[in-house]
Amino acid sequence: MHLGNFRQNIDDMKRFTSTRRYAHRFCRVLGAFFLAMMVFPAFCLSASVTITSEVQGDGAVILTARGTFEICKTCDANGNNCTNTDSGSVGITHYCSASGHGSATCTAILDRGGLHGTHSFVANANDCKGSASDSTVLTLDNTPSVAITSPGGTVSGSFDVAGDVTFKSTTSPTKGTIAAYIN
Repeated sequence: MHLGNFRQNIDDMKRFTSTRRYAHRFCRVLGAFFLAMMVFPAFCLSASVTITSEVQGDGAVILTARGTFEICKTCDANGNNCTNTDSGSVGITHYCSASGHGSATCTAILDRGGLHGTHSFVANANDCKGSASDSTVLTLDNTPSVAITSPGGTVSGSFDVAGDVTFKSTTSPTKGTIAAYIN
């Protein structure tokens, strides 16, 4: 009877020691996480950016990049004269750029006619704490619809060709061209 109680006490001690060891590990990891969040929050924040694309009915494609910027404290060599700044810049590669305090937006208007196929657009934002980027993919099918209405069937002699062509909207005054090949 005493031997059974002794074994039970040893088993209880093993469980307690194992549980205590895992509790210490958990507390160390949790403590390191909270310490990192308190000591390094400034390094976790930097500029942010979003990019959107919108196809308009008139053939315009509007690209918009919106950036937000974090506040940085800058001091002179003595540490006496300090200022806060929240300036930064945002841009869409090859299309537009803007700068501002706290946030900035740039917009580019493109012609759908020159954007047949799939295109990727990238926006970048930079501030005193770092940079960020975002991208969007736009796929446009600008293939016109063509229907020949006459002549129908087999033709001999001279004839006129008639038909309809519908081009996709574009901001260009020339909507498209038609070429015919007769074999």
